[in-house]
Amino acid sequence: MECVSPCSECKGLPTFCTTCNGKDKRTNSYNGGCYEVCPPGSSLNATSSVCQPCPGSGCSLCDLNAPDNCLLCKENLYILNNQCVTECPPDQIVNDDKTSCRKRRIEDLGILYFPFIIAGLIFTVVVFFGNMRKKARLVKGRAELYSAQKSITCILVFL
Repeated sequence: MECVSPCSECKGLPTFCTTCNGKDKRTNSYNGGCYEVCPPGSSLNATSSVCQPCPGSGCSLCDLNAPDNCLLCKENLYILNNQCVTECPPDQIVNDDKTSCRKRRIEDLGILYFPFIIAGLIFTVVVFFGNMRKKARLVKGRAELYSAQKSITCILVFL
């Protein structure tokens, strides 16, 4: 049986290619067709120029040296331990390019400024109450203690 281009070898039908002749840069065979680049869900076996399907569901590109390892997932799926998952586990989030799961970092929490706010409040309290301490003044040759504000008033204002 004579094969129809781009097939160089065919099986069953003249258009079902087992190997491709490279016309229009279509050198890779997959499911009876010839492709320039392997279709999604398959990876190229460079020695045989055959696109082989990825074993996992949802996998667009897999590693031929380790076929169970997915390198790229279909849309709305994420790589986790070389497999495609629909959601990341609770201790991880989707990475910036929306392709895989990654461990959470402190920057992801959104409370980076919290320690600075607490430190600012403590500083304010220390300064505020430091100004409430009693001061001494000299009256008729004697030191007399006085307070510019009554402690209760300061506490009420603070609250």
